[in-house]
Order: sequence, then structure tokens, then C-alpha cells
Amino acid sequence: MEKEQKYEHEELMIRCITGIASDTDLHQHQNLMKDEGYRTHFVSLHKAYDLIGIGALTEKIDLEKEWNRQKAMRKSKTGRSVSFFQNLQKIAAVALIIAITGFSTYFIINFSPKQELASGKEPISLQLKDGSEVTINRYTKITYPKDFKGDTRKVNLQGEAFFKVKRDESKEFVIESGDVTIKVLGTSFNVKAYEQSELVEVSVATGKVSVASNVETTIILEKGEKAVYNKNTKELNKHIIIDPNYDSWKTRIFHFNNTILTEAIKTINNIYHTQIVFQSEDIKSCRITADFNNQSLESVLLVLEQTLDLKIIREGNKIFIKGKGC
Repeated sequence: MEKEQKYEHEELMIRCITGIASDTDLHQHQNLMKDEGYRTHFVSLHKAYDLIGIGALTEKIDLEKEWNRQKAMRKSKTGRSVSFFQNLQKIAAVALIIAITGFSTYFIINFSPKQELASGKEPISLQLKDGSEVTINRYTKITYPKDFKGDTRKVNLQGEAFFKVKRDESKEFVIESGDVTIKVLGTSFNVKAYEQSELVEVSVATGKVSVASNVETTIILEKGEKAVYNKNTKELNKHIIIDPNYDSWKTRIFHFNNTILTEAIKTINNIYHTQIVFQSEDIKSCRITADFNNQSLESVLLVLEQTLDLKIIREGNKIFIKGKGC
């Protein structure tokens, strides 16, 4: 039973890595990522996928022959067939199955002491070796050592993450993201640093945070404050946090207090990864006051519809809203 479960987990990992996972797969994967053993194996496979070199591999093996052989072998071990890959995904899948079943004559992989975790369509939570907790948002990558050694705890971030750092006065926690370096001893804060965005934002929920840029500008943030770094102008500035929903992507708890509808829709789109489009200009200036606590998108839309007398229409992946105005 344990071997069959192992193969099922590996197949799930491969589907997630090669981009053919279903929504059910992604949900199961997110839950399993809470287990350190599963997470470590997934990180290793992901690194194998990055390092293998798919094109070079396919020149050295008969893809169809190897694929059929791997299917037969895994069927004999699990009692079930493996038949969920096609085209380019099949190439990647063969490469990964070769890696996890020991056919290392095709390539050699050297794993570094650093681990890498990348999210897909859903946020992922993990606990670091020091006890610090991190939740990474969609399409985010974090690189961290398996064990923190020396006098710092250093990680690298591309994307958005909420950190709850366990206090250790002898070993500061350091986050590097492009030109920005964030240092803390123990606190909780949100970092938004997507590569395609010209801004890096650090918002503090508790404690104190030091934020520095490559141009030797350093500011200290306290609870309720945020730093904004502009990659183009190289300017680093401190602000008061105005948006109470800056971390709602993680908690799905958000509040609107006489909030203009355009800002409310922007928040909803960010939390639920939706594309809500205005069909009536008159309703953009409407305002709404409401509290939401981990509610479904349908529930949130129903509140908007009934509160502001809106009409909501779904067409494919888009949601259109219209009304008479306020």
C-alpha cells in the first residue's frame, strides 16, 4: 500500500510540474505540500525538471519506446496503467520518471543545499527549519536553505509572500528580492515583489522591519507602515498602510468601508483570481460597506448584487457587472 501511494504521489507531482494537473490535482497537491517529506520530494523533482535538459535527453533515447517501457514497469508495480501524458508533457514525464526510478545513465543531477518552492494557481504554505511560517501567493518562487547556518537566516523571493518569522535575536532573518533586502529578528509582514511589476512593497503587520535598497537607502518600518521601492527610479519611501486588505489574498478576510466599487472589484479580483469587468460606467463610483470572512466568490458577488442592485453575468472566464448607478 505504501509503494502504491508513493507512485500515486509521484504521478501527482509530475502532473503538477509538467502543467497538466486538474483543479482536483492542484487542491490535493496543496494539502500534501504541508507534509515535509512530500514537499522535499516535490522540490527535488522540480529541480530535476529544471536541470535535465529535455531536448538533449530526447536525442539520446527513443521516447515512445521508453514511455511504453515505463508504463509497463509502473503498471506491474501498482496494478494500474499510467496514461495521462501527451506530446511535450510526455517528454517531461519520461524524463522525470527516469529520474525517480533510477535510470541515471542518461544524466547526472547535482542538488544544491538550497531548496526551491514554486507555486502555481494557488498559494502554498510551508514552515522553515527555524519554525518561521511562510505563505507564498500564486506564481511565486522562494529559495531557502535546508538548514540555516551561520549568523543569518537568508531566503530569496520572487513574487509575493507573507512571513511570520520566529524570533531569534542571535540570527537575523534576511529576505533578498532583486535590489531590495529585508531584515528582521522576529515579526510578521507581507512582501510583494513580482518580477513584472516596477514596485516592491513591504507591509508590516507586527514588529519592526528594516528595508534597504542597493542605493544604500535604509528605512525602518513598524506595524501599520509599508515601504515602496520603485525599480525604475531607485527610490525607496515609507508610507502608512491605507489598504486594510493588503494580505487578504492569504486570509480571504477583507473589509469594505464606504469603499468605491472600482477598488472593491480590484480587491476581489486579486483574492479570487477573477476577471470582473464593468459594463456600466455609472456604477464605478458606487460605494460599498461590507465584511467578508473566507466566503466563496458566489457569496461575495451575491452581496454586491443585492446591496447595489447590480446585474452580474458570467461569460466564460469573465464576469460582467452592470447597473443603473448610485
